[in-house]
Amino acid sequence: MSNIVVFSLASAFSLPVIAGGISEDGARSAIEAYKAKNYQIACNKFADLAAKNDPVAIYYLGYDVDFSNSYCLPITKTLKIYTDFWWGIVRDRNFKDKINKPNSSLLIGYISGEAAGKMIEVSAEAGYGPAQTRLGQLYMRFEVDAYFVRNLDLAAKWLQKGSESGSDLAEYLLGVLAENGAAQGTPAEHYIKAADRGNFYSMQLVAQNMYNGDNGFPKDREKALYYLKILANQNEDMNKKKWAITVIQNLYNQNVYRN
Repeated sequence: MSNIVVFSLASAFSLPVIAGGISEDGARSAIEAYKAKNYQIACNKFADLAAKNDPVAIYYLGYDVDFSNSYCLPITKTLKIYTDFWWGIVRDRNFKDKINKPNSSLLIGYISGEAAGKMIEVSAEAGYGPAQTRLGQLYMRFEVDAYFVRNLDLAAKWLQKGSESGSDLAEYLLGVLAENGAAQGTPAEHYIKAADRGNFYSMQLVAQNMYNGDNGFPKDREKALYYLKILANQNEDMNKKKWAITVIQNLYNQNVYRN
């Protein structure tokens, strides 16, 4: 299978809403404030909740920095949460040499690779679905950073947990791993399941391959056309919209598709 696109860790930022077994109710007002770009309010609310070990708030603060376009990091009240997590990592490593607290010019480097990753990990271990999916993504990284080393076995473990919470992205990424023999099941099984959950990348793959039964996909033209219609009528991913419209038009011209 070719032209598989893995979600970039710097892709468009969107707040996940699938919580798995953890309620987001306690952080709801902070999440809504973040969506509304009221970052001062949102980030400080997240900080207050994170100080009380709320896994949802801990995840959002970590993800905000891991996204590498942090809104929360510059806020003084929130900053202490990150430095506390960073110092926790230092203590866990039992470093013998004295480590000076990073100054402000270096702090973002430490936090991006370490504190933010640790926060996501803590939230994932607490059972928060979006954090589990994100942790799986982090273990899929090709580069090595200060906190995570690429590990496809751990990626598969956490993405499976994320999928069990209902994440379409986790299921899509399991398909990517399955192509490399790093996840159970066939790529087609994962991509179809992710498409059924609404993942646009998977919908495109399913439509491309299921129409003629290519690359291990079952041949099902009705389902392929079903996803083509969804992609053609959505306005969230304009590249996939244009692609689907072009495919539908080509099929129409070939007399194999009619509205």
